[in-house]
Amino acid sequence: LITNMIMQIFFFFQAEDGIRDAQESRGLGDVYKRQVYNRHKLISEAFVYGDSTKNTLVGIFVPDQKNLEQFAQEKGVKGTFQELCQNKELKTHLQKEFDAYGKAEKLYGFELVKAFHLEPKPFIDNNIYTPSFKIKRNVAKAFYLDILNELYQQAEGGK
Repeated sequence: LITNMIMQIFFFFQAEDGIRDAQESRGLGDVYKRQVYNRHKLISEAFVYGDSTKNTLVGIFVPDQKNLEQFAQEKGVKGTFQELCQNKELKTHLQKEFDAYGKAEKLYGFELVKAFHLEPKPFIDNNIYTPSFKIKRNVAKAFYLDILNELYQQAEGGK
């Protein structure tokens, strides 16, 4: 009884004392490391998703319009913001940019997003945020399920 009680107290303090900072999420990397993409200058909002049955991460990114348009211009890609979000050539350049950024942030290979979708509409327009502006992961997954499945097909079968 005492041993069981000590174990419960130990687990409580471990969980409350930062073990969650190092907790692996379905074997696909540290949850907090996934937030690295939110700090990239080209991304305004990020939803990084890892399916427990898959070996990679995929992402839904809301790009920063001004920075994306500037990046596209530097790469010689033209179009409206909506068109840029769908442009395959730009996405190839962005994948290289995100890979380099992830490595600079010391992410391991399995923590890098292997395929992503650029969503021109902010998540708040799709009611994906909680009142405290955290992503409702289950709502985001349901909302973007078809896109997430396509991204996994891209990531696993090549681009």
